[in-house]
Amino acid sequence: PKWEALVPLIQGGLAMLLRQATLNVAFVSAARRAQGMDASGVAGAAYGITMQIYSLGVVAQLGVQGTAAALVPSARAIGGDDAARNVADRIFGWGMILGVLLALVQWTILPVVTPLFSPLEEVREAVKGPARISSIIHLVNGLVFAGEGTMLGLGSFRDLALITAMGVAVMVGCL
Repeated sequence: PKWEALVPLIQGGLAMLLRQATLNVAFVSAARRAQGMDASGVAGAAYGITMQIYSLGVVAQLGVQGTAAALVPSARAIGGDDAARNVADRIFGWGMILGVLLALVQWTILPVVTPLFSPLEEVREAVKGPARISSIIHLVNGLVFAGEGTMLGLGSFRDLALITAMGVAVMVGCL
């Protein structure tokens, strides 16, 4: 292939690499902060458990993201911008519904699930607040993951990387 044809692919790939590196910085920073909160290790354990519970919902949200990334550009190629917008709107709707369901389910089953992760009462207690917050985050994630998938499908890699970097910068600053 000619160099001109490779440039957009390389630029998109580098933007996505930057985005993934930024997300990794966020996760490592949060984990390090949680592990250093107390000498007993309760905060670190609570963080690990919270992330495991939260990640189960994220897996479902990634399905919405992948669906948007595949269907929005397909609809655009076949029916133009209006068709892509209609598909994106439906995916946003389903993402919102999924976010609400995940939030409700996670919030509801926390008393049942938390004891499965630790026999220590102090760890179980430390998980309650962060796990409830993570369930509320699913409400936002329903829309965020649909939006990310739409941006991926439309090739807005640089903008997505910049938005991610700004969000991570704020998060790390708050730690």
